[in-house]
Amino acid sequence: MSPAGSIEEFVVSDKLNGPVGMAYDQVNDQIFVSNFSDGKIFAVAMNGSISEVADTPASIGHLDYRDNVLYATGFNENKIYLVSTNGQILATIGNGNKATSDGTASQASFFNPNGIAVWKNGKFVYVSQMDGTIRKIVL
Repeated sequence: MSPAGSIEEFVVSDKLNGPVGMAYDQVNDQIFVSNFSDGKIFAVAMNGSISEVADTPASIGHLDYRDNVLYATGFNENKIYLVSTNGQILATIGNGNKATSDGTASQASFFNPNGIAVWKNGKFVYVSQMDGTIRKIVL
């Protein structure tokens, strides 16, 4: 075990193409990592092995994780993606317009969504945008 305060290389992989988002899965003791450049999401085990979980159509900014669902921001697509850990896109939220407007999942718009946090009960998702707005999604 490394001493406290030390910094060391954990994983190096050509699969990681602009990695930005990271979220920790306590149950399976792994980290999810998302790529901004190609929209892929990977699971990284504590032994450093890496495996692809999903291939999304998004330039993922950040992601969060709760109960086998990954919540990812599509920065350039102006959408939010809910992705299962088996790679299925469960939902896409937002109409893709670069704006800030409220509405249903298919009507609302986002302005370069980036940060994302899922509330502990999984019923709310908070998203920060490049225009300084924090949005609340009710699931």
